[in-house]
Amino acid sequence: MNTYLHCIPCLFEQIEKSATLFHLSDEQAKEIMDEVGSSLKDIPLTSSPPERALIVQQMISSYLGTDDPYKAIKKESNDKALELYPLIENMVLQSSHPLSTAIELSCAGNIIDYGVSPEGIDVEKEIRAIIAKSEKKIAKESSTLFAIKEFISTIEKAKTLLFLADNAGEVVFDKLLLETIKRLYPHLSITVAMRGKPILNDALISDAYDIGLNTIGTIISSGVPTPGTVMKFTTPQFLELFNSSDMVISKGQGNFEALSDEEREIFFLLLTKCEVIAKHVNSHVGDILLINKVPTSQLL
Repeated sequence: MNTYLHCIPCLFEQIEKSATLFHLSDEQAKEIMDEVGSSLKDIPLTSSPPERALIVQQMISSYLGTDDPYKAIKKESNDKALELYPLIENMVLQSSHPLSTAIELSCAGNIIDYGVSPEGIDVEKEIRAIIAKSEKKIAKESSTLFAIKEFISTIEKAKTLLFLADNAGEVVFDKLLLETIKRLYPHLSITVAMRGKPILNDALISDAYDIGLNTIGTIISSGVPTPGTVMKFTTPQFLELFNSSDMVISKGQGNFEALSDEEREIFFLLLTKCEVIAKHVNSHVGDILLINKVPTSQLL
């Protein structure tokens, strides 16, 4: 996905939010904005939003003197999400459609994103509201924005699954989804790809082990330093799995921005967080999406 013009002001909003989160002064934030503004002229609109966000976060990390300024926040997010685990697990176990509910919860867990909301949030309250809204708005059996039929058809035939994780905290919700998938399809071999380097509050391999995600499948690094899986930064191991896996599930808006133009079938799970993405996929901000993206060759 290319960068829209509206994505550029969003980068400066991200600097403002980061400045608030890390208690930077207006002068310090302005200095970072000046540096980012100067660098943007060399980046074409054909680059994806995560590539531009990388520049912002590298400058903020350099300014703060740490390569992982969100480290404490990520731990807090994981801990809070683990506290909610019995609640969301019970929601799936009591559901008449456990896989669909687990998918919705995985997407709803995407609200744990300090890149969008640095202020405190009532996660349980927000999740219940999102699920209630989703149940009312999405005609799951027919909607192209919640392609559950295609998802089930693909996973029933698949032997290998590559899951691309997104943020810390929400990976606990992803764990529930993957546990549900493993219970329903025990033959499936699952690999989970985490970010290669610290960026925003995106989940790393250490986060996967901290929440026990390694008990469900193999954990690897995608190699990317961006808040989205930009393919030119990926490792050979990841690239081989991405091309050879029977099914790829991509989690989060950043991964959608980075991978929506790739020529292979991908199931995108995300919570729409901005007007740009909502307009791009013809949805609304706050919608839970399960998009089945198929290669152009299959549409001809």
